[in-house]
Amino acid sequence: MKNAVLDREHKAVVKPALSIFDPRRNGTDEDTLLKKHRPDLYELKKNPSEKYRLARRLFELRTAAALSQTQIAKKAGIGPATYQRIEECQPVANPGLDVLVKLARAFGVDVQALFEK
Repeated sequence: MKNAVLDREHKAVVKPALSIFDPRRNGTDEDTLLKKHRPDLYELKKNPSEKYRLARRLFELRTAAALSQTQIAKKAGIGPATYQRIEECQPVANPGLDVLVKLARAFGVDVQALFEK
């Protein structure tokens, strides 16, 4: 298991992959990662759109819950690729209200909380 670590009882626990927003990724800060891998997101960060705020908030909620993108997508009842597109703020990601409601329920928050700063 490539992403596995041992817990206190020496059992293998799989660590979730680090998102582009995670400052621990490759030991560099978020701005450096965004400039290198997603210059479009770096520009959005300067003047964040609703789509960017949604992506950022989903990442924060998911990592706080210690879930992978696949796990939260399954919990919400949406496809993992759909979730990944939304969290990565891809241009093709335009979730409808039904998807936003499913995500909010999966995280146990109101839809409004998905757009908080």
